Amino acid sequence: MTETDGPVRFHKDSFKCKRTTPAFVPTVVKAIAEIKNMEVADVATQIFKNFEEFFEVKLN
Repeated sequence: MTETDGPVRFHKDSFKCKRTTPAFVPTVVKAIAEIKNMEVADVATQIFKNFEEFFEVKLN
C-alpha cells in the first residue's frame, strides 16, 4: 500500500520542503514502478490487491 498521511516535510527531489499530501501518491507509485522495473499499471493493480487483502474487502 501507499500512504501520505504523515505530517512530514521532505528535503530533496520533487517533494522538497512540501508537506505530504495524497497528491504525491502517483509520484510514489511511479517511483515504485521504476525501482521494481514494473509498469505503473501493474504496481497500481498490486497496491489495489494489497488493500483488498489487508482490509479483507473485495471492491471488484
